[in-house]
Amino acid sequence: MFDQFGGKDLRLALAETGAGNHPQIIRAFNAIGKALGAAQTPDKGKPASELKGNSFEDIARRRYGSNS
Repeated sequence: MFDQFGGKDLRLALAETGAGNHPQIIRAFNAIGKALGAAQTPDKGKPASELKGNSFEDIARRRYGSNS
């Protein structure tokens, strides 16, 4: 989590000040983690190119809609 959201500067600040061991800081980071939720693995189904047409016309229709 530190590397993703604060990097080594956050880790260093928490270590230097001692705040990283303060119960309220630990509770706050725990609450933030819960609010963000667990990371979900991506769907490992078919590639998008197999789910929909991949021709120029199909792509244009999806992007701009159909005029018919």
